Amino acid sequence: MKQTRLVDFNTNIAMYKASILNLPAEIKDRLITSFMEWLNKNSNLIDDRWKKRILKEIRKFRKMRATIPVVAGFAMWTLCIVNQLGVTSGIGVNGYVISDSTWERGFDKSTTEKLLLWVSEAVKLTHIPKEIAEQLGWG
Repeated sequence: MKQTRLVDFNTNIAMYKASILNLPAEIKDRLITSFMEWLNKNSNLIDDRWKKRILKEIRKFRKMRATIPVVAGFAMWTLCIVNQLGVTSGIGVNGYVISDSTWERGFDKSTTEKLLLWVSEAVKLTHIPKEIAEQLGWG
């Protein structure tokens, strides 16, 4: 059975290279910014050892090239860490879900939602076909 796609990326890849920003790099920057905002806003709920470890990982991530596997991998790590620290959440194709118990623990709603939005967007990058990602230099 032949698999079809809604958008045929192979028709004119040069057009896509010219018109699409470096999406993984853009998402990487926003993910770092939102993670730092979340960390600062919720610092009273996070142990100093965790903060140091998170900041160390963010510094390493900043130096890495923004490819889909790198950005999506960091996003999944971010989700695991945030959940480990007490945010009850999940992500999927339709975005993110946060349990009300998260707010009862005292986490800031706006920065948590913003962070999970960018985690979700980063993971969605994995839906781009590998051939297309490599042609665009994102693979």
